[in-house]
Amino acid sequence: MSKRKHQKKNRLLRIADRKYERQLEKAGKFVVGKLKMTHSGFGFVEVDPAERVTEKGEDIFIPIPKINGALDGDTVKVQLLPGRREFSEDTANRGATGRIVEVLERSRDSFVAELLPGGVVRPLNTRLPDGIKLLGGRKGAVKGDFVRVRGPEMVRGEWRGTISAVIGHAGVLEAELDAVM
Repeated sequence: MSKRKHQKKNRLLRIADRKYERQLEKAGKFVVGKLKMTHSGFGFVEVDPAERVTEKGEDIFIPIPKINGALDGDTVKVQLLPGRREFSEDTANRGATGRIVEVLERSRDSFVAELLPGGVVRPLNTRLPDGIKLLGGRKGAVKGDFVRVRGPEMVRGEWRGTISAVIGHAGVLEAELDAVM
């Protein structure tokens, strides 16, 4: 490795160390914000600019195992986690990471889903979890019907909901329109 490249690498490592030290200072702190889920299951918490945790004011990354039952749009309390100490081109621009410790307010109390076999529903909103098990009766709904479901709530590690209304059968124009309205 040339002397110039070696100096550059050492400088980048010093910068990464300083950044890591700042992250450790902030780690353990709690902030409140709104969760924005991705289709892949991880999320970002948008924090009020007054509670900014990074120099750039970026959103806080929440990995899938740290979502802890929160849903897209929920207002959540987040504990900041220390970042990675190692430096690489991939991690150079990563912002704050956190874990959700509490859902302060749900963004929705119901959603529209398609009834699947086995008493399970699949939400039309792809940012909600798949395979939500139903509690209670089906209110006359059959496989393939669009239904309005109260919930979801996490019960013993499983998402659960209750049918509150039957909208109509998937594939029927009127039901399709009602489902998305």
